[in-house]
Amino acid sequence: MTVKKPLISGRIKVHIINVGECGKCNIALNSFFLRMADKGYKNVSITNDPRECNCLIVLGSLLKIQKNNLIDTWQKIRKPHVIISFGACGTDQQKLFKAEDKEIQNLAFETDDIAEIVPVDYVFPGCPPDEKFIDNVFREIIKLNF
Repeated sequence: MTVKKPLISGRIKVHIINVGECGKCNIALNSFFLRMADKGYKNVSITNDPRECNCLIVLGSLLKIQKNNLIDTWQKIRKPHVIISFGACGTDQQKLFKAEDKEIQNLAFETDDIAEIVPVDYVFPGCPPDEKFIDNVFREIIKLNF
């Protein structure tokens, strides 16, 4: 876990964008957020509006059809912000399938690393990431901000 820049201030408002993942990361992340209150999180919430967020979580391998959506979302989020690449497929070239057929060319992968498109602050490794790791990183983000 490496912090590249100063972090956010105030409440952490998370926006999640799925750019092409199998579903395991989505389940792991939702499971974590469902138990957030039990873990004592008071300054973290989820928002559906990227303009309200200061923490963007990117799930999956970037499909070509999702590149513009990711860039548009990234440009809307508040500054300062934190960007998290969530799961192995966003950085480890662990892909869901290999798209070589011209009929499914839009499903081909744009890049092997989300950080080539948006500036990533944290990488959550694993398929899916371990809940204890997720918890530790969010606690670190909170500690740095409050």
